[in-house]
Amino acid sequence: MKKIRRISLLFIFLIGSISAEDDIKILMEATPNPANINSQIVLSIEISGSSRNLPDVPNPDLSEFRILAGPSTSTSINIINFKTQVSKTLTYYLFPKKTGKIKIKSIKVKYKGKEYSGNPITITVLKGSQTIAKNENDVEKDVYIQTNISTKSSYMYQQLIVTYKLYVRGRAESANIIESPDYSGFWTENFPKSNRPYQEMVGNKRYTVYDLEKKAIFPLREGELIIQPYKLQVVMLKKSKRSQDPFDVFGDMGFFNRPKEEKILVSDELKVKVNLLPNSPKSYKEGLVGKYTLKANKTNFTGKVNDAITLKFTLSGNGYLKSIKQLSLNLPEEFEQYDPKIKDNYSYSGEELYGSKTFEYILIPRKKGKFSIPENKISYFDPTVKKYIPLKIPSLSFNIEKGSKKVYTNMMNENVGIELDKDIRFIKEKYHKLYMQRILFSRKCITKYTIVNRT
Repeated sequence: MKKIRRISLLFIFLIGSISAEDDIKILMEATPNPANINSQIVLSIEISGSSRNLPDVPNPDLSEFRILAGPSTSTSINIINFKTQVSKTLTYYLFPKKTGKIKIKSIKVKYKGKEYSGNPITITVLKGSQTIAKNENDVEKDVYIQTNISTKSSYMYQQLIVTYKLYVRGRAESANIIESPDYSGFWTENFPKSNRPYQEMVGNKRYTVYDLEKKAIFPLREGELIIQPYKLQVVMLKKSKRSQDPFDVFGDMGFFNRPKEEKILVSDELKVKVNLLPNSPKSYKEGLVGKYTLKANKTNFTGKVNDAITLKFTLSGNGYLKSIKQLSLNLPEEFEQYDPKIKDNYSYSGEELYGSKTFEYILIPRKKGKFSIPENKISYFDPTVKKYIPLKIPSLSFNIEKGSKKVYTNMMNENVGIELDKDIRFIKEKYHKLYMQRILFSRKCITKYTIVNRT
């Protein structure tokens, strides 16, 4: 027996050593061809020859495609009539980016001082249907993407809701996103997504529904805006054929041997007509389209000279709040005002996105007395009634009493008091130099300005 094994091994070795001329062939193929814009294309490049050390194949130029997977490599060896034939195949899974004729140039390799070229191919990409299937009666009707948009005609900054859902009847083994929609020209906010599927009846058929995406989108420019489709790769398990054997509960194919069907699903392309707003009043704040309310924390204030007063306004609504930087306040000249501290907050209620923007102003009165800020207003556009609606900024009154001579400023996140009559001397008419001296008091740094009159 050992002798027979030695002879067999020697025989195989001799066969492998016998080779004809080292001819190299390169073959490139694509299926399907022609294909449509919504279909997956399988590109295979096979290099073959009599040598077991075939050269590496360079990657082709696939810039006109989106590469879903690959290249994967497989090798096969055939021995026929004492001749060895070796082939190595590279496989790419592609998705076309455009329609028309796409040419892939031939592959060239060098081997033992010679250059070998393969064949170029041209793939024709046509406009296709929403869902591509190999067999119309297969799983095509059992899986699809449903797209909904609240309206296809809107005004600039008007909130729209877009949802994408995957409907499956049967069993889906996996789903991978090929390409998410492109929202160029929109400001977007994501809704929280539920990872739990649920059941829904469509006609008389029961589907398992998966939420893919839900967004609040706000158009930022006029004209026709296009939202490109949602593209998804789904692997479905085919239905097994029922066996006549009453003891065969899994069918002819068996539970673990059910064949798979790969689907490329493409949602509808969405087109939104965005209209310009009507001529707006001066009080209109750009971006305020929807329904809004405006509230102030209080309208009557009492305080002391040089003490900070906090004034808050909260603007709430279902529109685009990002563009609002601050409110216009007509403050008396006896008040100092600092840039407001702004806080954004968003919540999801039902089918809309609601937001609020809080403006917190710090005011410093420099004189005692009674002061007021007159009533003002801002306007927003309500697309349901197609009118501008005014929002009142209420009038504010201040009763300021005599207070400390110290001015409180924020240095190093700590309050530091600078006494006006002592730490800052009033400027004299005759002077030559201004000397500035920094003094450290209890880890707090203040600046002491002294005007020295030198004659």
